[in-house]
Amino acid sequence: MNFDGLTKLSGDASFREFYRKKTKKNSILIYAKKQKKKNLLIYSAINDLLLKKKIKAPRLLSHNYRENYIEIEDLGNHTIYDIFKKKKVNKLKYYLKIIFLLDKLQKIREQKINTFQNSNYYIPIYSNKILFNESKLFLD
Repeated sequence: MNFDGLTKLSGDASFREFYRKKTKKNSILIYAKKQKKKNLLIYSAINDLLLKKKIKAPRLLSHNYRENYIEIEDLGNHTIYDIFKKKKVNKLKYYLKIIFLLDKLQKIREQKINTFQNSNYYIPIYSNKILFNESKLFLD
């Protein structure tokens, strides 16, 4: 994959790398050579599930799984932190939106979702063991 003309963005705690592609309609390229299934296929399938539940998430624009990347909609780089830095902002309004969003997420009951490769991904039931293992990541 050619990264010329792309701006590298800060990533998350996965093996994914994020690049902004500047065109008339910006997009984000996500590149992942390691754990491709988790970092590209499942990532995109979860975004699709969120969109179906009317929760804002980036839409898949294109994919080249063989070349280790997907292209998604660019939602911009405006964060809740940016909003809260402003002096005259009703933070309570945003906290309520966040609580309603978390409640909406908790109500999602799908266990099986389809990927862009027409395979099924079975969402694991979130258990105390998974919670503990994810919490340990902070120490790692």
